[in-house]
Amino acid sequence: MIEPEKRKAIFLLHQDGMPLREIARRFGLGRNTVCRIVAQEGQCPVRAFTPGIDPDLLRQIYAECNGYAQRVFEKLQEEHGLKVKYSTLTRWLRLLGINLPAATRCDRVPDEPGAEMQHDTSPFTVLLGPTSTKLQASLLYLRYSKRRYLQFYHVFDRFQMKCFLHQALLHWGYAPPVCIIDNTNLARLRGLGKQAVIVPEMEAFAKSYGFRFICHAPKHSDRKAGEERSFFTVETNFLPGRTFTSLEDLNRQALEWSTVRMEQRPQGKPGLIPAKAFEYERGFLQPLPPHLPAPYKLLERSVDEYGYVAVEANYYWVPGTGRGEVRVLRYDQHLEIYQFGQGQHVFRTYFKNSFLKQYQKASTFLRLELVCNNLKDFGLKKTLPHWQALRQRFQDITDRFAHTQAQHLNVHGQLDVVAALAKPVLQGKTKVAGIKLEILLHPLLPMAGPAGAPRRPPRLPPGP
Repeated sequence: MIEPEKRKAIFLLHQDGMPLREIARRFGLGRNTVCRIVAQEGQCPVRAFTPGIDPDLLRQIYAECNGYAQRVFEKLQEEHGLKVKYSTLTRWLRLLGINLPAATRCDRVPDEPGAEMQHDTSPFTVLLGPTSTKLQASLLYLRYSKRRYLQFYHVFDRFQMKCFLHQALLHWGYAPPVCIIDNTNLARLRGLGKQAVIVPEMEAFAKSYGFRFICHAPKHSDRKAGEERSFFTVETNFLPGRTFTSLEDLNRQALEWSTVRMEQRPQGKPGLIPAKAFEYERGFLQPLPPHLPAPYKLLERSVDEYGYVAVEANYYWVPGTGRGEVRVLRYDQHLEIYQFGQGQHVFRTYFKNSFLKQYQKASTFLRLELVCNNLKDFGLKKTLPHWQALRQRFQDITDRFAHTQAQHLNVHGQLDVVAALAKPVLQGKTKVAGIKLEILLHPLLPMAGPAGAPRRPPRLPPGP
């Protein structure tokens, strides 16, 4: 019998245009066998089972014997004169569903392109520098093409789950209609398996990407066997023989291993290449827009007497002398702070050791300042020969930020401080190229974004 994985590989090679003779030579099969597999589209044929004894008779005797197969075997020989081996009888009872099998599967789902992805987490103890650290590994697995996306976290909560799925799906650029998960409380509100009710927050998040969460049956993790096997591969292939200096270094190597090395490595006996299989599968997937808004947490904070705001045991300085309430948007790798006050509107976004602040000057100008405490975050050096590269790099960042803001500033009706600034025009002047930028604004008018418009504040462009 030819394995299902080999059948799938034969069909995919034929779809790529490889001749039948070449496929038969590579797999050591007959040309007629290859033609039959291609005609069946790589699927295994279903054979009907017909036992040598009337199934109704077997069910009747099985009920009379209270489910004891040995007694059924004796009655068939003594009373009905039917000679059959005991192992054959028990196999018939299992295949007919009369006798309970030793182990049952929760579900059997055909391996179809673009059908589903699988997500799960697993704890690992990883050596980061000289310290052993307990981490949570999060892995997303595309079932048909066997693509993977792996990252590690100190703490993996509902917000981190949304950030991880956002990064993975944007990396692929496509999303299947279903995501199989276990009965985790990160996405499940109540119920188990098919009766599970998804948290409304996570259900709305999944809907924006075009998929929905489905929990597998309790104690049936084999429903996402590809995901479970991937964690075994992480333990036996990724972690051994590698050294990690920090969590950032670990995630960088995990991303390269899961999205570059594993995508070009043959999988299973048929040698399926995930990158090539994905070229065929993406025709069945839903494409995602390249600028989906990243998930964030909205936090209300107060500025202390020293001008700082506390967020997750870190302190961030807020410019100006005003003290009061601020609104913090916590993203995965950075945060944005909005301050409300009379005559002064401040916007501030952080990236690693740098931040970009924006505030109102007089009544018609908006000043944008980029402050960098570590030029290595942008791949720059602070010596005089690199001054021109530094100016050009900073100017590109501020220009790109101003252009993005000009497109989206008028739809931020949910943020009073941004909505009060109205829509800017792409005109202005630069005092120090790439460091301070002044943009001319229209007269300040109260406004709100149109219904249904995306409500996402502009973000600091990422570093290299």
